[in-house]
Amino acid sequence: MIAHASELGSQQRLTPWRCWRPHPTGTPHRKALYAVDIVAVKMVPPFGSPFNSYHGVLAALDRLQALDYTTIIPGHGQCGTKQDVTDFEALLHDMEAALSKASQDQGMWPMRGNPAALAHPKVGEVLFAAMDALKPKYGEWQGWDHNSLQALQWVFLYGIYMNE
Repeated sequence: MIAHASELGSQQRLTPWRCWRPHPTGTPHRKALYAVDIVAVKMVPPFGSPFNSYHGVLAALDRLQALDYTTIIPGHGQCGTKQDVTDFEALLHDMEAALSKASQDQGMWPMRGNPAALAHPKVGEVLFAAMDALKPKYGEWQGWDHNSLQALQWVFLYGIYMNE
């Protein structure tokens, strides 16, 4: 179930809804955490808003993991567990590592604050090399085929180059 808040004058009312896809442990309960647009369960969401800080997202995920919950209810996709949040955070770290390695392999290092690296003609090769390296682990995740390139561009720009 998902709790949906609606305004009723000066009061709010919560209406429970069922998740589209049930998660492995049953319906959410008192130790459920509703986390909109910060985590996805076995999904590569469309990252890349210029207002999202890569390192800010990682810090927020760390803060989420410090909370006492067993069920995560993301804003999109299926419900999951605390382990799913750990797996999502691993995706981001794995993207950064794959991009760093591919950048080094293409002679585009150091990246942080290096405008020449962004203008390098092999930027596309770096992104696709990272996609190829990550596909065996994450290729079955929802959204991989549609969103992984955009997600890698976001990590490349905001996580490695700008370090934000």
